[in-house]
Parts: sequence; structure tokens; C-alpha cells
Amino acid sequence: PKIGFDQATGRWSVTRPGLTVFGKRGGRHVERAVFLPDPGEVLVSADLSQVDMRAVAGLSQDLAYIEMLKKDDPHAEIALELFGTVARREDAKAIGHGWNYGRGIRAISEGQDIAPDLVKQFDASMRERFGRLVEWQTEVRAQAEAGQLLDNGFGRLMRADPQRAHTQGPALMGEGAARDIMMTGLLRLDRRILPMLRAQIHDEIVFSVPVA
Repeated sequence: PKIGFDQATGRWSVTRPGLTVFGKRGGRHVERAVFLPDPGEVLVSADLSQVDMRAVAGLSQDLAYIEMLKKDDPHAEIALELFGTVARREDAKAIGHGWNYGRGIRAISEGQDIAPDLVKQFDASMRERFGRLVEWQTEVRAQAEAGQLLDNGFGRLMRADPQRAHTQGPALMGEGAARDIMMTGLLRLDRRILPMLRAQIHDEIVFSVPVA
């Protein structure tokens, strides 16, 4: 396959064939049948829990947001608020990330088929609860709009398109920090375990490990 580092966030993509786009929920786990464990071994995967949100929490230093992540499942909380059930947690994930990165009320409403008034209520609630995060979003957008380089907290410098600063600025910061949190974890892996690595897909790692 071809491995490229074309994204400003540092995330790599594996193409021809694409190996970083496989799903794991809603029946899409079957796409992963191309990954084979070594003889006598099985595949095990692990991912970083809500890493993009945690990256945003760390970068913004919004204490209320940090506290929420310590004790709550934000995706489940959003699902309950917008859909009335935690069963739609997966749908809520896209909304939570979208809000962090500046997705508008109309886009969320139409994209997830939710009444606009309900999304407005959700937006107002988030703004009231997480004021520092909103300030951070504004600060990052101003930097991006001015053409300044953004530092993801690890020293990775990223440049957003000034015309798309509203969404691209916060998104580069959150996704770039999440990427380097993952890379820091890989670099810290026990040297006996590292050879077991078969794939790294955004916030997830897949290992081939002995059955025992």
C-alpha cells in the first residue's frame, strides 16, 4: 500500500488499498476481514476513549469540560439530550465533534434530522456550560483567519485555510492533538508488544496476539 502524510494534522493515510477507513459498528466490522492474525494468534483492538474531545479539553483548559469528561460519557449525554435515548450514541458522536469544530445549527439539524429548535437549545446549553471552550474556539479562529500557524500542543505547526477558519481552525487543533496523543502512546509501547501491531486507524490500534 501507499502510506502518505498529506494531512496538516500529521495523520497518515494508507491507500491502494485503503486500510484506514474500515468501520467496526453497525455490521461494518466485516470490512476488517482483510486483517489476518499470525498463526495461533487472534486480533485484538483498543481505542482511545473520546480522544478528540479530551484533546479539545486540554487545549482549551475549560475546567467544566474537563470535569465532564472525568465522570460522564459525553456522547451518551448528547444522545439523551437530543434523541431521548442513549441508543443513538453513535449519531451523537458526530454532533459532539461537529459542535466542537464549529458545525452550525442548520448543518447539525439537517444532517441528523433533528428539529432546529432542539439543536438551538443544545447549542445554547453547551455555550452556557463551556464558556472557556467557546472563547478558545474564537481565539483559534482568529489565528487561523490571520494566516498564523497553529500549534497543536505538541509543537506541530499547522496552517488552516483562512477562508475556512471557522471550522478548520478548531478541527486542526483537536484532530492534530489527538493524532499526537496516539503517536506518543505508540512510542511508549513496550518493545515486546510493538511487533504485534498490525494497524493503526485514527484513534485505534489493532494487534495480533497469542491466543494464550
